[in-house]
Amino acid sequence: MSDELGVATDVIAAAAAAAFGLPDDVACTVLKERENLVLGIQPAGGEHLVLRVHRPGYRTDDELRSEQSWAAALRTDGVVATPESVPTPAGDVVARVLVPGRAEPLQITAVRWVPGEPLGDVTDAGAMALDAVARYRQLGALMASMHDHAAAWTPPAGFVRPRWDVGGMLGDAPLWGRFWDTDALSTDDRAVLERFRDHARRELSALGEPPERFGLIHGDFLPENVLVDGERLTLIDFDDSGWGWHLFDIATSFVGAWGQPDEEALEAAFLEGYRSVRPLPEEHLALLPLFLALRAATYAGWVCTRDNEWARSMRELVIAAAVELASDAL
Repeated sequence: MSDELGVATDVIAAAAAAAFGLPDDVACTVLKERENLVLGIQPAGGEHLVLRVHRPGYRTDDELRSEQSWAAALRTDGVVATPESVPTPAGDVVARVLVPGRAEPLQITAVRWVPGEPLGDVTDAGAMALDAVARYRQLGALMASMHDHAAAWTPPAGFVRPRWDVGGMLGDAPLWGRFWDTDALSTDDRAVLERFRDHARRELSALGEPPERFGLIHGDFLPENVLVDGERLTLIDFDDSGWGWHLFDIATSFVGAWGQPDEEALEAAFLEGYRSVRPLPEEHLALLPLFLALRAATYAGWVCTRDNEWARSMRELVIAAAVELASDAL
């Protein structure tokens, strides 16, 4: 993403550090470049922080503040450990930072460094932890606890997050792009995804948004966003959190199991863990293939609307998966 921004990473890090009241000669490490540019920085003798340089135009300041307020509530209420936000000297958790070479300021947020290693890597089928089945059971229970918490939680005034609803996934301007309408598709694949879009709109409209099925979700509950430090799990990256169906959250976690040698065991363990905390009726679970296809379709929209090396490298694979799952759902 640093290439997309057109500014050197060290320049961004220095400007961001100043915005958070830190010296500009910080040591900087690129942790992740995908939707956002994530930097690890540490001033000499100072606290280790993680900066997230947000994709321009992707989130409003209020959406970012809301994201951090829910993560803080989950931590404060003892549901799950989450990184602690670091405010600017002015007390805001969102900094707008002007950097040389860009006319518009960048949105940057900061959190305190959290120890631990990712449970897995969605791009590497061999990267899952050795105790992955037990961990997936734990993750299922954790997600159910988060859904319960969200159902009982009263968001603060001004809380706003995107909606992974019919419009957000299948409308004319979906959150992650028109997956059925991209030059990367063959004629046959386009026809399948157009049929699937119509089918999914009908199914979701009939399903509705009852609170036992729809609420505030993490939206990116993948192994790479769960840090493991001994017995402690920390959930990170709430960038895609918003209002959506619980099954969409579950489908995202299942993506993290794709390609693993014990894929079916991981999925079964996740559902077992979820059901140990929160009901998941069979008639609801029967809709999971639809939501798996929706998750894959939204990923196809994402890789076709992002111009970075990772998105380009994954485009063919993601589109193929989307078409296959859409065909299964039809």
